[in-house]
Amino acid sequence: MRGEMLRNDRRRREVRVLLVDESREALAALNKQFTFADVVVAGESAFGPVAYTWANQLKPDIVVVAVEDPVARALKTVELLSRGQPRWPVIVVSSLSDHDNLRKAMVAGADDHIPRSADPEDLHTAILALFAREQQRQELEASGGAAPFYTGTIICVFGVKGGIGKTTLSTNLAASIAVESKQRVVLVDLDLQFGDVALMMNTPPEKTILDVVEALHTLDSDLVDGFLAKHSSGVRVLPAPVHVDGSEQITGDHVRKVLGELASVYDYVILDTPGGLNETVLAALDMSNLILLVTTPEFLCVKRTKACLDLMRQWQYSEEKVKLVINKANGRSGANPEDIVGVLRYPAFWKLPLDPAADSVIGPGGLVVQDRTKARAEMARSIFDLTRKILGANGTNGHGLVDKMTQKFFLARR
Repeated sequence: MRGEMLRNDRRRREVRVLLVDESREALAALNKQFTFADVVVAGESAFGPVAYTWANQLKPDIVVVAVEDPVARALKTVELLSRGQPRWPVIVVSSLSDHDNLRKAMVAGADDHIPRSADPEDLHTAILALFAREQQRQELEASGGAAPFYTGTIICVFGVKGGIGKTTLSTNLAASIAVESKQRVVLVDLDLQFGDVALMMNTPPEKTILDVVEALHTLDSDLVDGFLAKHSSGVRVLPAPVHVDGSEQITGDHVRKVLGELASVYDYVILDTPGGLNETVLAALDMSNLILLVTTPEFLCVKRTKACLDLMRQWQYSEEKVKLVINKANGRSGANPEDIVGVLRYPAFWKLPLDPAADSVIGPGGLVVQDRTKARAEMARSIFDLTRKILGANGTNGHGLVDKMTQKFFLARR
């Protein structure tokens, strides 16, 4: 199925931005940064009521407001824009890096804050991310729904081909996050037709995601845990349906509701997915804070991954959300990781080693991170290192991906 048929609600269009600053020179300098094909400057304005007037006339998607000393008029402008009727999404650009001014900007109603010295691509990414959030909010309002409130981090392991190690990664990642974080982790098998998570985790499915879907109308946080199997690592497991025909009853809307319930109870929700795009996978990708896009040096897999990345760019998924993981990176056949990065024009976030022992795991109790044998030591070490990078415990003073995602989560719900 073609990408536009799968995602016609995310057709690419230009994001229109209004720039607000008191200084003409600063406005000109900021304007020069907008060399992106998908973001254009709709207009420029000074501070005060005139900025709100221009916003109402030009109807931008995002307003970028410069905040410098003295900050009073700039912050008042942020407040006018973000709290008026209609309200406008606001990104603050500032050279002031102290915590007090950042806090004042957030209190005034800013949705995000970008240092003036940051790379233009950082501003570009922030604009696209905020635009995507606003689209979702508007869609919810139009349908009469309320935005779900959940605090757990949803991590989706995805790839566009079977047999590339997605399930090996998702199961071992879930276990390693549980061990490293000492927090509540649930693993969901979204390969609804042929999922192997229950087998890999050695957790015979007494209940599956189909049971959760059938109980959604009565489900609450107190009842969620009763549907989950328990693994020795501490991970809770929600298996795929036992019978293939059970998958036909599960829709994208069901997946969104199930993941929302789980993320309201669990700190980390890890998703294993099939090797292709469908309604339920698309719902999972949208809900995810972080997507680990798995590829291998195999030519066909690289080709499909490139097409998938092109789609994700059209959907305005940022590089902060989509992280490329190259599996079997040290294999003797196929392209080397540098060639893959060049072909995809996308940075590699992580490289997993070729591990024949891990590939041979097809039965119960096959988690690499729980196997202390020398044969699997390299893969286990790599997955634990990946986990620490995601959690922010790899020498980054605690400011890892999860910290950044958590900050953006709370900013998005101001």
